[in-house]
Amino acid sequence: MGSAERSSWCRYLALPLALVPFLLVPFLMIAPWATVLGQMSDPPATPESSSWSESVPRDPALESFVSDVLTSNPDLAVARSAAGAARARARQAGALPDPKLGGTGYLMRPQTRTGPVTGMVTLSQQLPWFGKRGLRGDAAKAEADAQAARADAMEVHLVAEARRLYYELCFVDAQASLVGEDVATLEHYEEVARARYASGRGLEQGVVKVQAEITRAQARLLDISAQRASMQARLNALRDRPADAEIAVGPVPRATQPSLDAARLRAEAQSSRPEVWEAEAGVERSQTLTRLAHKNYLPDVTIGLTYTFVGERDDPAGRASPPTGNGDDDFGITAGINLPIWRGRLAAEVEEAAEGEAKSREAERAARTGIDREVGDLLARVPLIWERVRLMDGVLTVQADQALRSAESAYEAGTANALDLLDAERVRVEARIAAERARTDYVIALSDLEASLGRRPETIPPRSSGEGR
Repeated sequence: MGSAERSSWCRYLALPLALVPFLLVPFLMIAPWATVLGQMSDPPATPESSSWSESVPRDPALESFVSDVLTSNPDLAVARSAAGAARARARQAGALPDPKLGGTGYLMRPQTRTGPVTGMVTLSQQLPWFGKRGLRGDAAKAEADAQAARADAMEVHLVAEARRLYYELCFVDAQASLVGEDVATLEHYEEVARARYASGRGLEQGVVKVQAEITRAQARLLDISAQRASMQARLNALRDRPADAEIAVGPVPRATQPSLDAARLRAEAQSSRPEVWEAEAGVERSQTLTRLAHKNYLPDVTIGLTYTFVGERDDPAGRASPPTGNGDDDFGITAGINLPIWRGRLAAEVEEAAEGEAKSREAERAARTGIDREVGDLLARVPLIWERVRLMDGVLTVQADQALRSAESAYEAGTANALDLLDAERVRVEARIAAERARTDYVIALSDLEASLGRRPETIPPRSSGEGR
């Protein structure tokens, strides 16, 4: 496992471990051991969804946003136009070259037995050797398939990016709501601390500490607002809207545990990812170009027609005894071939095509390896993040709530000071934020897993890997 991956796992575990000391202190000082042990029991098991793709609740706002991105994103529009241009080029590649029409006029007319030649018209058509046109068309068609797959891959990436940013915005709003609740709770504590100080049962220091905590929470709300503005600008950029266009989101979805069949999902990714389609089209194109390079050793044929304009003889002998066919125009047929004699150039073409074919095969292998690694990483992460969600929801938040209630009771009884109360409230807020973070990471991981399989939104009909081939 690399250092980046170890850092990723450490981030998942760091917050719960960091909160443990804060949770244990109030319990050791205040709460009965029986209460602690009761709250540490395992939470009720959450039923698995019958289909992992159904584990995330549908969000009409998200679906509408994704549809807007797919309709308005300029980069995707560029990719789709490039694919359309490639399809148009494919229709041109196998066509015959234009015929050539020529004409000849004579300043000094050559004399023939039947009269002077006044002019000539030629019409010729080059015909590539048998099979060359088809191979050129097939190569261009494979390139068009690769361009279309590239557009599909960008579409899948944009959907995943839109979902990721949308869920992050949901988390930012949830975090703002929790911190706002924290401010309200702290303001209540300030009133209690003032009352205790006024009655002589508390110290002014307790009031000042609560006020400082309120200021810290309000500053945090400002930071969250800045994060939301940045996140909103990134989301609007995906759909080509002004950066300050308002985006309304709901709460972080509460997903259920999916049932994952690793072998089936790996196979699905290998058959459904647009990157695989693009790589396969690249292999097909390079193979076609290799066959075409070998055919370039064979000549192309040019056939044509000539029409010669002949005038009547006006010399004394011709006028005295006109020849047979005097002044009759002449009609002819021509044929020719090019001579592929520069073998060094032709051999270099074959070598270039062979290297291109090897490159495309390695590109396909790299694409498949990368996809398998990506799917495998997500299949390993999703269950671990799910366990983190269970830990946050079923254990940590319950403990934090119990610790706060115990601290409040102790503060009211005069057996705990304001610092103990503030620590318990801070732990409760951080535990709830950690739970929202875990739920956000979970739905993002599920969305990334769906993207890693090449799945597209239901509103967009899928394109099979063999389409247009």
